[in-house]
Amino acid sequence: MKKDIDLSHDLLEISQVLSQSFDLTHLLNCIWEFVFQKLQAPIFFVGLYNEQTDKLNFEIAYNMGVKEDIKPMVLHKQKKPSIASYVITHREPLIWLDANEKKAIITKKKIEPKRFGAKPSVTAYTCPLEFDNKVLGVFSIQSDQPNVWDEQETQYIEIMANLLSITI
Repeated sequence: MKKDIDLSHDLLEISQVLSQSFDLTHLLNCIWEFVFQKLQAPIFFVGLYNEQTDKLNFEIAYNMGVKEDIKPMVLHKQKKPSIASYVITHREPLIWLDANEKKAIITKKKIEPKRFGAKPSVTAYTCPLEFDNKVLGVFSIQSDQPNVWDEQETQYIEIMANLLSITI
């Protein structure tokens, strides 16, 4: 029960930061700190989608806790969709909790994951950022460990993504 209270408190803090600042970099860093410390997710990225250019620009990315630069991705130039481009074009989240689920989803949906950094993810929650029926980008948190989050924590992740969508 203590974990639930802490997560609720942290989400309240995030929502307060989101409502008080127009600095997107600051907001993304606050979310990153929450994701890394509280949800034990060392792999994280947020990409903003430009519909006119069909380009996804990664505003923030961390792999195993280390900040990384990911080159922008033009979605229509991909032979097979990446996780991020699949989520944007199909407007549906991709969630897996272990390596077997990941393999099944990637095979079924014909996705080619674009890994950055040394370790692949085992658990992932990647969802579109949407507002007013428009896709704004993609939000992804991942872990190299299986079954990191329970159902309540995945709800918190979804709430964070929704708060971020509203802010963007």
